[in-house]
Amino acid sequence: MECPHCNSDAPDGSAFCNSCGSQLNDEPDNSRLNYLRPLVLLLCASVLVLAVIFYARSVGKGTVSPPSPPTAYPIVRSSAIRSTPLLREIYTVAPRSRTSALFVLPGPCHVAGMFRAQGGRGNDIRVIIVDGMGLENLNNHNQFRAYYDSGKVTVANIDVQLGPGTFYMVFDNSFSLLTNKLVTLSLNGSCQ
Repeated sequence: MECPHCNSDAPDGSAFCNSCGSQLNDEPDNSRLNYLRPLVLLLCASVLVLAVIFYARSVGKGTVSPPSPPTAYPIVRSSAIRSTPLLREIYTVAPRSRTSALFVLPGPCHVAGMFRAQGGRGNDIRVIIVDGMGLENLNNHNQFRAYYDSGKVTVANIDVQLGPGTFYMVFDNSFSLLTNKLVTLSLNGSCQ
């Protein structure tokens, strides 16, 4: 081996030149760096996981957002029973949250329709019909009376008999950590 500084011969494997004392091996000692690299990667991955969890929790707290403005179509009372559109919308439901839509029935009605959810791995949503007290209990994580509860599904038909009053169609996406759901709803009422 030849010294790059003084060009004198040095024994192979020597760390320093016997003539001038210069370091012969220019490779840095990476033993500390090799030891720290996995720890730094682990720390970065942990911070990333915590950031995702924090974001998912901050997006929605599992409460029902205020109902959207009434989009119910007026129901004309007559002696004949007629089907009237109540809600025809596409709703966006944030992860770990619920969204609701209000509809009003002037008398006993047969309410029927269907919904379809899109987004996320399971394309699933939970749809619930409640009255005002049911919405308040649902918001406070208490027991509530549901006039309709689909469970977690992608698509389903709605077919319920409801009395007169104000009702809320609740779209529950509180089980999803990161994914918005788009819910297409068509709901009609046949009132007497």
